[in-house]
Amino acid sequence: MSGMDGYQVCQTLKSQPKTADIPVIFISALDEIMDKLKGFNVGGVDYITKPFQLIEVQARVKTHISLRLLQKELQLKNQLLEEERSRSGQIQADLFPKLMPILRLGFELAARCFPAQEVGGDFYDWQLLEAGCLNFTLGDVMGKGMPAALLMTTVRATLRALGAQYTPATRIDAAQALLASDLGGSESFVTLFHAQLNCRDRQLSYIDAGHGLVLLKRANGEIKPLLKGGIPMGILPEQNYQSGNILFEQNDALLVFSDGLPEVFPDAIKRPEVFTSLLQGTTSATDILNRMFRLVPANTALLDDLTVLVLYCR
Repeated sequence: MSGMDGYQVCQTLKSQPKTADIPVIFISALDEIMDKLKGFNVGGVDYITKPFQLIEVQARVKTHISLRLLQKELQLKNQLLEEERSRSGQIQADLFPKLMPILRLGFELAARCFPAQEVGGDFYDWQLLEAGCLNFTLGDVMGKGMPAALLMTTVRATLRALGAQYTPATRIDAAQALLASDLGGSESFVTLFHAQLNCRDRQLSYIDAGHGLVLLKRANGEIKPLLKGGIPMGILPEQNYQSGNILFEQNDALLVFSDGLPEVFPDAIKRPEVFTSLLQGTTSATDILNRMFRLVPANTALLDDLTVLVLYCR
């Protein structure tokens, strides 16, 4: 060949976007192992030494054409799968409440969720009821990805359907009965923090179904965890859950988060007092939420879904 050898031709083809995916088969009289390795290193898919049989060349060409067609088919299916996952992620994001509820007597609520994949098993939700009451939930379905997301949607819809009818304790009991077959059939479980706020009386009644990742910040800076109220829903049938109550004072805050936060910031569980200085001087639920997300190192690849919900009493 004039001006270029076969290796250089292959390198040129592989360097151009329009020709980079063309399979290159070397046919050469050079039969040393280093010659063959050089051919593969510059992008060749096969190497035939002279003398050769035409029928062998034809067979190898057909093989590599078939492999290339299969590769293109796989690339197309992967692209369609990514588009489907992206659409699923947008649909799930649309399920989360878009507007913060307007509450009486200075209460504020804020929440944010970052799934580890396009979709996830974490969720938060709230419903503003009559008489100045608010139901809100943070849940975490076992696992990640599409299976957890599908089950999360079922749990959320069930709690919403029961939202205005019961107290937190009876609502969780009813949800447990309705979800027993879904959770049992999927061999999964869900942790839940579910509460009802009476803004007029500044009273919060709550159920903790195996969640346990809840902190109460008092106005004086004291941070204390709330005790778990039972095991996750779906592990034992007809589990009895005990409700708890909190009386809010001015500048108190409730911090609820999923296990994605201690995954990247272990002190969130081991040393909750670290939040004292972090949250000093905060004046809104959104301010507290933003400061908590500062605990996540920049450019961190999340291994688990991360959700935070904050209730603040101004």
